[in-house]
Amino acid sequence: MIVFIFLITVSLGFPCGIGAEESLKEPTELRVGVGEFRVHVESPTLKQLGQTVGRMFLEKLQALEKKRIHPVEREGFIRGLVKKSRIEELKKLDELYRKRDQLALSSLKEKEKSAYIELTTRIHESIQRIRYLENLDPKEVTLETEEKPLKWVEANLKGELLAPVRSTYRDACREARIDYLVTGEVEEIFQDIISVRVILFSDIEGKVLYEKETMGTTREPLVDQLLPELVTHLLGIEYGTLEIAVQPKDAGIFLNGKLVGIGKTRKPFLPTGEYRVEIQRPGYQFLSQEILITPGEQRNIEVTLEAVAVEPFQIASLPSNATFYVGAERKGATPLYLEEAAIDSIGRLEKEGYKASVFPLGSQPQDLQVVLPKDLFSWKDRVERKREDFYRAFGWFVLSLPLPILLYGYYENESFRYIQYSKSSRYDPTEAGKWTDRMNGLYYGYLGTLFLSSSLLVNALTTLMDYLGTGEASVKYPDQKP
Repeated sequence: MIVFIFLITVSLGFPCGIGAEESLKEPTELRVGVGEFRVHVESPTLKQLGQTVGRMFLEKLQALEKKRIHPVEREGFIRGLVKKSRIEELKKLDELYRKRDQLALSSLKEKEKSAYIELTTRIHESIQRIRYLENLDPKEVTLETEEKPLKWVEANLKGELLAPVRSTYRDACREARIDYLVTGEVEEIFQDIISVRVILFSDIEGKVLYEKETMGTTREPLVDQLLPELVTHLLGIEYGTLEIAVQPKDAGIFLNGKLVGIGKTRKPFLPTGEYRVEIQRPGYQFLSQEILITPGEQRNIEVTLEAVAVEPFQIASLPSNATFYVGAERKGATPLYLEEAAIDSIGRLEKEGYKASVFPLGSQPQDLQVVLPKDLFSWKDRVERKREDFYRAFGWFVLSLPLPILLYGYYENESFRYIQYSKSSRYDPTEAGKWTDRMNGLYYGYLGTLFLSSSLLVNALTTLMDYLGTGEASVKYPDQKP
């Protein structure tokens, strides 16, 4: 047996050419969480204050979407990944040794010999990976992506905070399964004077990336004082704030070709750099502007788009007094003149008893005369009748529900009283017979009301299906007689 194991071991070749991409496990996303701020003195007021401060940080930080590995932290980040990968590989190696030892103690049948050889090969591969990781220079490693998405822990997404740190920041990160932890401490210095210390801990690097303390009254914006530098360290980049307000309020706002808001938008953590702002709305002049966001800048842009010059035009209908809409905005009853820009929009005319007419308003609108055809087969009345039938049937069903419930409760109460009476010394067969007849009447009454409620429920469901079927038919076959 020993000779066989020795021959297998020395005859196996060592795999070579293991690269960083095969050994170093680079995360596709970075998990982050905000915890409750710890207090040194157990006080309901201070505990509530610690929770409030934590929620204020959470509310402001949840807008963060991506983190860039800053050059300053890059080496420490990679060292942390190497250490984590090495620990996982050591656990894997230990498990492989355990499995191989179990096989070595057995009789090693033909199938087990193949498994032993495979385990030995995997052990050598694991050992080589560990040696590679031990000798790996972080400066020689190239990350697949320098920018990674941030994923908030489930508790934070629900508006809840992680528990305050009781032992170490690393233990708190491991317990919550996160890579970055935002937490801190709140301490009362004097009456109405508090100290707030915020901490950003990286589980990957195993160290505090940022720590700062500020003091002031509970009425001062202490969180806002600590937030800018905290966000810079968490994002790994400098950022600014961009706020845009536009008139008209339904104009689309685009940033580098991507829609970011309608009428108004605010980007609180925008990476510094050049951006192209575009604002557009049908009927108004198109606006395009290049802007530069610098670190810490709060840029406010207010824009009023100029309407495209359009000659007034008339909208008339036959019959008149039809309601005219541009999109979802009601303009008035026909005939009417439009003196505002409404080009590249959808116009709609509606009148009771007539079919609606929908038409585009071109880039050069002109006077329009629209004939509305009479709605000979009115689905509207039929749908309304079906709806009323359903409401009526459902109402009768709801009104019938208390009857079987009350009768059944009354019957159960009488049954209990009858059992007590039959065991008492006052038992009279004649009175007991009357009591039994009364209970039978209650029971049959309960069954009757139960049957009535069930019938009304079936009727309500039938009218509901009829109502839904009529509504669907009115959409599919609007021109057919209902």
